[in-house]
Amino acid sequence: MSLPSTICKKLPPSSTTRHACRSTLLFRFFLNLSLAFILGCISAHFLSTGNAIDLTYYLTYFSALYNIIIAVLGHFLIPADINMRRKDQRMEAVDMAEFRSEAFSSLYLIGTVIGRIWSNHATRDTFILVWKGIFETIETITGKKLNFKAFSPTSNLLGAIGDSEGAQAQGLADVVILRQMNCDNPVMHFDDILKLIWKTCLVHFTRGVLGLRDHITDEVLQYLLSFPYLNTSEDIQEYYTFCADSRNAKVQGRLSLAPCLPQSLSFWDLTPNDTNPIEGSHAEDNQIKPTNRPLLEAILLAKEQDAQTARIVDEMISSGVLQNPNNSLQARFKMKAQRQARALKKKRAAESELITRKESRNLRDKIKAKEQENEDLRKQIAMLTQASGSRLPSTPKQSLPVASSSKIRLSPSNAIINVDEMLGSPPTSFRDLSDDELDYAAALNSDVMSPIFKKMARDYSMPGVDDESN
Repeated sequence: MSLPSTICKKLPPSSTTRHACRSTLLFRFFLNLSLAFILGCISAHFLSTGNAIDLTYYLTYFSALYNIIIAVLGHFLIPADINMRRKDQRMEAVDMAEFRSEAFSSLYLIGTVIGRIWSNHATRDTFILVWKGIFETIETITGKKLNFKAFSPTSNLLGAIGDSEGAQAQGLADVVILRQMNCDNPVMHFDDILKLIWKTCLVHFTRGVLGLRDHITDEVLQYLLSFPYLNTSEDIQEYYTFCADSRNAKVQGRLSLAPCLPQSLSFWDLTPNDTNPIEGSHAEDNQIKPTNRPLLEAILLAKEQDAQTARIVDEMISSGVLQNPNNSLQARFKMKAQRQARALKKKRAAESELITRKESRNLRDKIKAKEQENEDLRKQIAMLTQASGSRLPSTPKQSLPVASSSKIRLSPSNAIINVDEMLGSPPTSFRDLSDDELDYAAALNSDVMSPIFKKMARDYSMPGVDDESN
């Protein structure tokens, strides 16, 4: 049994530096392979895309996890990364990224980090070492070659999923070609390989596309979001062509996210749509091995965590009793975050309700003030009216005469009228009274009309209806 090809030569120990990591690797290898944790490391200076790079790379795996995970059905690998601040041999702060591969058992419904790769670069060349180390280490510890189900029907590895970093996917495709895992079709292009085995996290993919909404139209935005759901090779090629021919550099950059795992070419329904299973463990990892720790200390803390996970999974398999998922540190962090979110939501709702009540109370106070002001004005008006009325002289009202014109005024009913005198000396003719001499309006209001009518009826006979003489 040989270690992966990425193992380094023996170097003297030096505190908690990179040299100490290499020495720990070789010391544990000579004791017992099952106790080994740091299985490979590289410290090299090489050219990558024309640039000189000083690469530091450590491969850490806990062998007990593989004896458990490989034996169960339905697992897949999820690469992820956490940026951490570590110390190098000169005790200067450097950025060391931790890339983790996680296995998920659909039988026991548990996800476990089975490997970590510590590196100061995240390029395509680095990820070639990452994926190569994963497959070589699994073969070294278990004696079995791990392949994807798309290339080997008897394999249980359904696929890989990662975030929106294209280097992760490209490095995986390169390793598949280097290890001849696609033996049935060795001339496959790496894009065609990724269509079968790789799945970009839809959360990261959607987030990246939505970030372009200020630079593209709504139609282009919806088309870019449709890529994971394309069903034919023609549609996928049309998508590639659209992005490549676009004049918008941001749209051309979407090709770095592609390809996702098109559902027509893969085990779409059997794999997760996002990297939440491993992204959600960030809080747990930061709790166990905080940042700004020396590199070797962080690696050894990770080993203690993996040993505890291996013990729990071993007990689950041997006893048949599954672990309560709500008791894990990750679940507790999640529930704590949910409680805090609910409390914050209730607090905001209470503050909003309090503000609404204050506004309503202020409005009621303003209405009452206006009503009181109107009532005071009415009282002032009444007082002013009463005061002005007391100062005026009180004179009785006089009624105006019935007829104020120069026409003949007829006596009112309470006057003494001598009808006989009137009848004894009637006017020679009714027609002698001119219109100006008779006040018809006053006559209608007087009772002297009765004798006048009698006089008229006596002196002037009315012709009959049938009288044709008139």
